[in-house]
Amino acid sequence: FPVTIACFNSSSNLTVFVEVKARFDEELNLLSAQRMEQAGVNIIYSHPGLKVHAKLCLVTRKSRTRRRLRNFAYVATGNFNEKTAGIYSDQGYFTSNPDVCGEIEHLFKELHKPTGLWPFKHIWVSRYNLVEDFKRLIDREISMAQRGFPSGIYLKMNNLEEEGMIRHLQLAAEAGVEVRIMVRGICRLVPNGIEVRRIVDKYLEHARIFSFVNGGNKRIFMGSADWMSRNLFNRIELVIEVRDSQWKKELNEVMEIQWRDNLSARKLKSDLSSERIPVDGEAVRAQTAIYYFLRDSGHSD
Repeated sequence: FPVTIACFNSSSNLTVFVEVKARFDEELNLLSAQRMEQAGVNIIYSHPGLKVHAKLCLVTRKSRTRRRLRNFAYVATGNFNEKTAGIYSDQGYFTSNPDVCGEIEHLFKELHKPTGLWPFKHIWVSRYNLVEDFKRLIDREISMAQRGFPSGIYLKMNNLEEEGMIRHLQLAAEAGVEVRIMVRGICRLVPNGIEVRRIVDKYLEHARIFSFVNGGNKRIFMGSADWMSRNLFNRIELVIEVRDSQWKKELNEVMEIQWRDNLSARKLKSDLSSERIPVDGEAVRAQTAIYYFLRDSGHSD
């Protein structure tokens, strides 16, 4: 499915934002947009010079009982794409939180007709508040460590390249915060005092998940943003907080299983070479272990 983000409204009309600047899919996206226009879909094409990389869907529907409008939002780390769906490993989050949905609705309006207004407090959007809020959370972990409270940062992403974010992570490590990073691709951080790993297995690791210990009241975020200059400053990316306690617990366990991987994982050394994770005790292949964890947690196959 080549559409980056889509918005549905209560009158059964459909509006779709089509990101034309999509690697290897530009022609397919244009052809699909033309077909949708012919079927009566309202198409919003991407803006020149600005790529929308966010992965989200907003549905507005009328309640059958109370006859009022209600929003539902789906935010993900990957696209609805029939090719990548079979080989990528991603996460998605479905919510009806009115604060989150209301701000996502505003984001859609900004993409359609920019107003310059961005009252984002419950979602993080690059070029608006995302970088500042990430740095604020890192600063809080530094404060927690300095005051003797539990602290820690565990990040999973495709690429880590942006110098400002790297400096902030290094400051955190120097302050005594345990910083763990699972990065699949580019990594410009030299892991002195910070442990960096990657997993290469059957499915391509594509999720972006960000976990902060926060004095013991852990906060977990997910979305589309890698920590690269282009993503943080030159694209529209979206990150939201996972607030539901059940899903926070599950997502945290998935992340910890990945960190325990000692078959498909590799550790980045300070000289930028890689080494295998030693098998000390139980052998763990994360992608297989996560499947069994979700299955045994009551998820259907």
